[in-house]
Amino acid sequence: MSLTSNSTRRTLRKYQQAKGYIIEMVNSGRLMRGQPLPSEVQMSETVGIARNTLRQAIGELVDEGVLQKVPGKGAFVSLKDEEQELGHSISSDQFALITPEVERNIYPSIIKGFVRGGKSHGHRATVCDAHYDLGRQADAILEILVRHAAGVAMVPVIPMVTPAYHVEVLQNSGIPVVCCIRPVPNVQVPLVSWDFGKRMARACQILLERGHRRFGYFASFKYSLPEHHVRIIRETISGSGAELLDHNINYGSRLGVLEEADKLASLKRILRAKDRPTGIICNDATEAELVYVLAGQLGFEIPAELSIVGLGGIYDQGIIRERMTSVNVDSLGIGEIATEILNDMRKGKLPVKNSQKILLECQVYEGRTVSSPAC
Repeated sequence: MSLTSNSTRRTLRKYQQAKGYIIEMVNSGRLMRGQPLPSEVQMSETVGIARNTLRQAIGELVDEGVLQKVPGKGAFVSLKDEEQELGHSISSDQFALITPEVERNIYPSIIKGFVRGGKSHGHRATVCDAHYDLGRQADAILEILVRHAAGVAMVPVIPMVTPAYHVEVLQNSGIPVVCCIRPVPNVQVPLVSWDFGKRMARACQILLERGHRRFGYFASFKYSLPEHHVRIIRETISGSGAELLDHNINYGSRLGVLEEADKLASLKRILRAKDRPTGIICNDATEAELVYVLAGQLGFEIPAELSIVGLGGIYDQGIIRERMTSVNVDSLGIGEIATEILNDMRKGKLPVKNSQKILLECQVYEGRTVSSPAC
């Protein structure tokens, strides 16, 4: 057989592998209907193929109706006919979930858990994407009021502080509300979340136990939680001889946006300094995945030359995430528990206005991205 034929067959196998990878993400629920695909850099690194081959696979999936192209925004998972109303039509038998985004980090699992939990209680579920915009969150609340949904779970947008009346206007109309991940201040509303301080402290301990003394921290955006993370890191490593220097901290400039070029430049500057960190903690799974890929592009071997710890969800999937050492939360459980509380409030087992707080325990996933420092 000729060299050309062998090359063609290898390209075909890679092309089919890329298609299979995307279809598996859709069928398994890792990509929800209407969500954008991960970046080309991320997918090409994960599958181990060239971008041209990946684009060929995406193009065919668009032709087959699995994906759809949106000019200027990329490829999205197509909506099935029966799901076209998702986020646009809310009825009185539905539970509604308002989230800042739907495609990254733990949000797909929260959505999946919410849909599953709603179904178990006899309620259909709809998801409203606020796009990190307080005005869009308010618009979703207004539609929920007009349609008088059966109950609402809300992950309040950041970095803005959600005003209390976003919750009170629903409660005063007899619509139960549950907050997930973060609370809304100055209002009585149940919360399903985890202890952010304990989670970050455990991430620090993972690195300390392997002998790391020079820490780095990467976050997708600078707001109250990453700033809290930095304080917790410094408190946790205080007295151990370890340090987190200001110039080894990196914040992205746009929330909900992966800025690969800027992140690569920052990582290059940090990792080529004499006092570079030997271990980096990332504020979420997507950030950790990006740091992993970009560090590899810079020639750093993970974990021999750089250790990475992420903060993710128990049900995170993907080749890189399955390798990532992380401190995980039961993101699927967050959505399911929210529907249980909403159902109890609807049945009168709990008052609509209450301050119940459920904090889920986090679990360490050992992964393969942490080892003792080489320098």
